[in-house]
Amino acid sequence: MVIRKSVTMCCHALRPFVHLVFWIYDLGWDGVDLCRGALARASILTPRPPQSLDQQYQYAAFVNPDKEIRLLRLHNDFWGGLKCTLISMPLTGPPPYEAISWAWDKPADQGTRTLWIDGMALGISPNMYRIISTLAPFYGTRLLWIDSICINQQGEAGKAEKKDQLPLMTNIYESAARVVAFPGQGKLANLAASFVADLHTHLVTRLDPNMPVDTDRSNHHPYRSRKKAWKGFYELAQQRYWTRAWVIQEMVVAKTAVVRYGRTEIPFEILGPVAMAFKSLEQGVTALLINEDSLDRRDIRAATYGIDFMGRLCYFNSMYHLDPNDVRLQIGSRPSRLELEEQGMPTFPDLLLECVQSEATMPHDKVWAIYGISSANYLNSLVPDYKITKDKLYGQVARCVLKEEIGRQFALFGIAGTNKPVSDAVPSWVPDLSQLPKLYPMDNALCRYRAGGGDADYADVVFSNDESQLLVNAYSLGSVLEVDDKNPHISSSRSALTPAVSVAEPGNVGVTRSPAFLQRSKTAMRAWLESVCQLAASRSQGTITPNRNHPVLVAPAILRTLICDDDNMECPAARDTIEDLEIFTLDIMHDNPPTDTRMSFLRAARVRFSEREQVIRSQRSGELIARRTQGRQFAMSDRGYPMIVPGDAEEGDEIVIFAGSRVPYLLRSGVKIGTHTLVGEAYVHGVMQGEHLVSGDEDRSYVIV
Repeated sequence: MVIRKSVTMCCHALRPFVHLVFWIYDLGWDGVDLCRGALARASILTPRPPQSLDQQYQYAAFVNPDKEIRLLRLHNDFWGGLKCTLISMPLTGPPPYEAISWAWDKPADQGTRTLWIDGMALGISPNMYRIISTLAPFYGTRLLWIDSICINQQGEAGKAEKKDQLPLMTNIYESAARVVAFPGQGKLANLAASFVADLHTHLVTRLDPNMPVDTDRSNHHPYRSRKKAWKGFYELAQQRYWTRAWVIQEMVVAKTAVVRYGRTEIPFEILGPVAMAFKSLEQGVTALLINEDSLDRRDIRAATYGIDFMGRLCYFNSMYHLDPNDVRLQIGSRPSRLELEEQGMPTFPDLLLECVQSEATMPHDKVWAIYGISSANYLNSLVPDYKITKDKLYGQVARCVLKEEIGRQFALFGIAGTNKPVSDAVPSWVPDLSQLPKLYPMDNALCRYRAGGGDADYADVVFSNDESQLLVNAYSLGSVLEVDDKNPHISSSRSALTPAVSVAEPGNVGVTRSPAFLQRSKTAMRAWLESVCQLAASRSQGTITPNRNHPVLVAPAILRTLICDDDNMECPAARDTIEDLEIFTLDIMHDNPPTDTRMSFLRAARVRFSEREQVIRSQRSGELIARRTQGRQFAMSDRGYPMIVPGDAEEGDEIVIFAGSRVPYLLRSGVKIGTHTLVGEAYVHGVMQGEHLVSGDEDRSYVIV
C-alpha cells in the first residue's frame, strides 16, 4: 500500500512536466524554439554571485587594431547555463562565425539590459537582448560578430577603436559564414516567411518557358484570399531596418544571408528576388507583382518604400558577387550576367545616389556605410573621422568625385544646389547627405543618358585655391522662360504640402484613402495637367517633337515630360508608354473630359486591356509622375522645350549641360559678377542626348560657387 501510494504521489508530481512535454510536442519546433529562448533569456540575465552591476566589463585593447576583431562566444553545456566570452583574433582565417545585421535601438534604450561576459556586466539594448536570446545555443557553442558588443562603445577608447574597426566592416561581413538579419518584430511574422516562399514559387512558375498555357500571366497579385499573409509580408517590408544605411554594406557583401523574422529564417536569395519583382517590368509594361492599395483599405506606401530598399540590396548583391558560371534563373529585372560583367558595381557617387534615402544616426555614416563596397581607389584619401563636421566630410567627398570620377563627375549635383539648406560656408555644389532629399535624384532615374554635347566623355574641372569654387565648361540650352506653380506633388520652400502629396511621399503608414480623398487628388492632378497644357501651347515654338506642325503630338510630349521619359528621342513614343499615359489621363479626367484641343486624342483612345489591367497601368503611371515630379515644377524654356525643374527654379535660370553629364542643370547668376550658383537638375524633353543638341552656342566657362 505504501509503495502504491508513493507511486501515485510521484505520478501526480510528474503530471505538470508530462503536460509540458506534450504541449511542446504539439507545437513542434516552434515549441522547442520557444523553450530554448526562454532558457537562454534566463541564463543571460542570471547574475553569478558575487558579481554585481558595479563590476562593468572592461574591453582589452587590440594588439593590432587594424587587423584584429572580437567575436562573442556563446557556450551552453546545458547544466551550467549559457556562458558569454569575448575573444580577440586576426581577421585573416578566423573560425566560422555569423555576423549580425540589425536595427539599433533609440539612444535612450541603450544599456537598459545586462549581458554577463566572463562574469562582468555589459549594458545592451532590448533589441540586442532579444537577438542573443534567439541565437543562444541550446547546447554547444556559437560564434557571433555584433557591432555594438564586439566594438568598444565606451568613452574615448571606444571612439579610437571605432576609427580602426570601421575600415574592416566590409571584410567582417564578407568573411562571415553567413549574415543573419533581424529586421524587427511583427504580429504576423510567422505567416510572412512561408508566404515569401509561395510568392517566389509563383514567380518561378510564371517565368518558366514551359508554363502551362492556361496559367494566368496577368495575375500580378496572387493568393488574393490570403489577406493575413499579404499583411504579414507588408509588415516585414515596413520595418525601419530596411532604411538603415549600414544595412546596405552588411547585406550586399554577404555571401550567404538569411532574414530572421519571427521564429523563421527567410533566405535572402528568395526574399530579394520577390522584392525586385514589384519593380521589374515585362517588356516595359507591368510589374510582375503589384501592391494593392485596396487591401484592407490601408495605404501601403510605406511597404512599397521598404520593398524598394529590399530590391536594391538584392540588385547590388548580384553585382558584388557576380559569378560568370552562375546560370540560375534570373527573376524580374535582375541584370543578365553579360550586363553585370560590363557594368560591375556602380560607381561611388551612384551608390550614394541610390542610397541617399537611407537613414543613419550619425550624418557621417551616410558616407562610411557606403564607401566600403566601392572599388574606387581615390577613396583611400578618405579616413573615417567623426571629429570633423559633416559639411567638411561632404565637401571632401564632392571634391574627390569631381577630381577623380571620370564620366560621373557631376552625379552628386542632383542632391546639391538650392534644394539643400543654404549656407554661406558650404558651396552650392556640395551635397547635403544628412537630409532626406526633397527631390528624387533625376540623374539616378535617368541613368541611361549620356548628355554632354559631342564626343566628350568628361569635363575638366578646375578648383580655386581654397577649393570653394569650380571652373567648368558647359553647353548652354538657353534659360527658363516660365514656370508653372500648380504641381500638387510639390514640396519646396515655395509651396506647402497639399493633400495629394501624402499619397506620394514614402513612409506614410496606415493612411486610410477614402473615395473623397482620392477624388481630391484626381481633381488636383487634372487641374495641373490642364494648366501645363495651356502653358506649353502658349510658349511652344514647335520644337517639342520632330513633327513640329502637328499639334496633337504636343500633349504626348507633355505627358512624357511629366514622367521624365528616358526614351524621349523616339517619335512617335514607345507604344506602351503612350498607352499607359493615356489610361492614366483618362482615369483622372473620367468625370470631367479635357477641354484643351491638344488633349483631344485622349477622347478617342482605344483601350485594349481589361478593366483590372487598366487600373494597374494607371496606378503605375500615376506613381511614376508623383515620384519624378515630387518637389519639381513644369516649365518652358525660351527655346520652346518643355521641362521639369526644381521647385524653387526661377525665370531666367540658365540651362546648361556639362560635358559627360547625364542630365542638364540649372545655374543662377551669383551675387558676385561672373559667378553662378547651382540650382539643381532639370529634364529637357527632346535634347537629353548629347548628339541631339540643337543649340548653336559654343561651350563656355562657368564659375560655380
